[in-house]
Amino acid sequence: MTILESALLGFLQGMTEFLPISSSGHLVLAETLLQFKSSDYLFFDILLHLATLVAVCIFFRVRLMNMAVALFSFLQKRESTDAERFDRILFFALFLSTVVTGVLGISFRYRFEAMRDHLTLVGAAFLLMGVILLATRKCRTDESSESSSLPINIWLFALIMGLAQTTAITPGISRSGTTVAVALLIGVSRRFAVEYSFLMSIPAILGAAALEWRHAKMIVDMTPAIIGFVVSLVSGIIFLWLLVWLVQKERLYQFSFYLFALGTIVLVYSLT
Repeated sequence: MTILESALLGFLQGMTEFLPISSSGHLVLAETLLQFKSSDYLFFDILLHLATLVAVCIFFRVRLMNMAVALFSFLQKRESTDAERFDRILFFALFLSTVVTGVLGISFRYRFEAMRDHLTLVGAAFLLMGVILLATRKCRTDESSESSSLPINIWLFALIMGLAQTTAITPGISRSGTTVAVALLIGVSRRFAVEYSFLMSIPAILGAAALEWRHAKMIVDMTPAIIGFVVSLVSGIIFLWLLVWLVQKERLYQFSFYLFALGTIVLVYSLT
């Protein structure tokens, strides 16, 4: 792998991981059109995912630190402030979402990933993802409340978000797009929808990396690996910021037009 190739793949990972267009679906297209197997570069793929994980941690570092402080206060059995109670409840809600994703993801992982061999299904998934994003066009969430306000039933919300994240195992279904869209359709604030979605991605990425790590072989030279990691990290922060901005401006649905076009092209290509 050349430095240019590693930089390009790092950029694509940083872009597609955060924009609601499905990184796994685009990887399937790359495998088909460029005739390469991502399994041959599994170590490099894990490295790029860890880079985007670091990007999330940097972007939401304040919330992560606040949750750590709230948990420490809880373990020390000290009296908690309202802010600490919020962060503690948020942590346990994220834990519940992660359990739901983990149990269902491990149970149905291979069935969903089998779709990688069927380009027609990937094209259909792109179209479905477009419909999900388009549904957010008329969403009018309550932004007048404080950004730290929780949904009325946080535990039901956590279950639903865990289920939504599980669908991202399907190539062509975007994890960020689905979870943010579902949160908006439920009616939570735009800022909370994005924050919850990406905080929930931290254990999901770690878990996926842990499952794949034992199969990975380090066949990439150190220099391309470092370049790919850095490019993925930097581009990830940029595109995460862009997604937050687009959600705040109520423009998430605009990606649906790209997905409709892409899904149609993939279907026509696969059928002909």
